[in-house]
Amino acid sequence: MPHLRFTGIPLDYLCRVEPAVRDLVCRVRGVPPEIVGIDLLRVDTVSGGRLVDTPPSVEVNWFVRDTGKADALAKGLHDILVEAGIDASIWIRVSEPRLYYEQGVSLVPEASEAAL
Repeated sequence: MPHLRFTGIPLDYLCRVEPAVRDLVCRVRGVPPEIVGIDLLRVDTVSGGRLVDTPPSVEVNWFVRDTGKADALAKGLHDILVEAGIDASIWIRVSEPRLYYEQGVSLVPEASEAAL
């Protein structure tokens, strides 16, 4: 975590902006680059019974953070993408640490959940 999922963006564009996006996420969140996930999802969009271009979008998944960090990340992502010629919608989805699992075990034991 954090994890970014891009849709409707050509692979070559994502490859071009990925270093700047990763750097932005690291600066805003204060995390090392190796824990930032960046994926390009291949999505088929259908409208009116036919295949159409998928609108560009970015979905950011991360643990609860203050709104200021979300605002800074959304603005920074927007600026990076617009500079690359991409006008994308940005969603930030907040995950609860208690509901994040590795090998079937929550990263936050129930006893310490109240401390969050």
